[in-house]
This record gives sequence, C-alpha cells and structure tokens, in this order.
Amino acid sequence: MRGRLKNGIISTLVIGTLLLANTAAFAAGEGVAYRGDTKKVEIQGTNNDLFGSMKGLMPGDVKTQVVQINNNSSETATFYLLAKDALLGEEAKEKSDALLQQLQLKVSITLPDSQEIILYQGTADGKDVNGKSMREPIALGSVKANGQATLQAQLVVPEGLGNDFQNAMGYIDWVFYCELADPGSGGGDPGGGYD
Repeated sequence: MRGRLKNGIISTLVIGTLLLANTAAFAAGEGVAYRGDTKKVEIQGTNNDLFGSMKGLMPGDVKTQVVQINNNSSETATFYLLAKDALLGEEAKEKSDALLQQLQLKVSITLPDSQEIILYQGTADGKDVNGKSMREPIALGSVKANGQATLQAQLVVPEGLGNDFQNAMGYIDWVFYCELADPGSGGGDPGGGYD
C-alpha cells in the first residue's frame, strides 16, 4: 500500500537521573495528533514536553508516560514512531548513550478494547534488542477518522545504578509521523483501526 506521507514531529525524550527536582506530571489531553485541516502532525496541549514525568529519576524508579495519539481528520491515518540520536556534542552524546543503555524501556499501545500490544521492549536508546529496534519506524497502528489510541512508555531505572550517573541526562529524539491511505485503496488498515 502506498500512502500519502504527512509532516512529522520530533519530541525529544529527555531522561534525567538522580536529580533532586521533579518535573510536573504529564497533563491530561496532551499527545500527538494528525490535524486534517493543517495536514500536519503536531504536539497537542499546553506543554510541548511529551515526557515530563521522565525527569528527576532515582535508582529503582519505574515511570510510565501516557501519550494520546489522535487523528483529527476525516481519513484513517497510520501512525509511526522512530527513535533517532539527539543532536549533541561528542562528550554529551557519550554520556547520554551510556545512561540510555542502562535504562529499560517498554513502549506499548492500548487498543479501545483495553488490549495492550508491546511495540518495543529493550534499552532506552531504542537500539536493536532481539530483532526489534526503534531505530526503524514502528507502526503504532491505524487510527480511524477522529479516533485515538493510547501510547505508553514505561522507563525502568535499575536499582543498582551507581553514582557514575548522578545528574546524568539521556537524550533521544522520537519522531512521530503518519500516512493516510490512498483514496480508493480500501482504507489501508492492516491491523484493525483504533476508534
């Protein structure tokens, strides 16, 4: 199926460990949306940080971030997620990579029937683990016109994470984009659409 590719957005997943300050939790109603009127994928809500709860982490913490995936158009849209290295200087990148390789990440999507589908489970850098990688686009699924799905990112900080990572920050860019089915192609709904 060939789709019409739409503009994507990049949200940087910033993970801070062993910090004293906590960031406010993710506000309800925020997420990623394809807007049919502007033909763009955008971050929705008042806070442009989709991962506000992933800062101020301590060893043993388990944090879950919820991101609503919304299709605000009259067409079915298939959403994708891709992880890319954030643009950092060499030293900052080495420190970020070292931290991200210590943390465990599970990315899943919840269907309207409350079924959870695990899309990725491995190190937070998103690199290949058991044949799955966030470095290649991951299909989040098709969202029907004016429908939504719920993406969840769960981050686990190992209990034994040492002082080497005190005040460390991990950065990775998450790129969200979508494709619309070609008119007359039968909808392009490979796995069932989410309402």
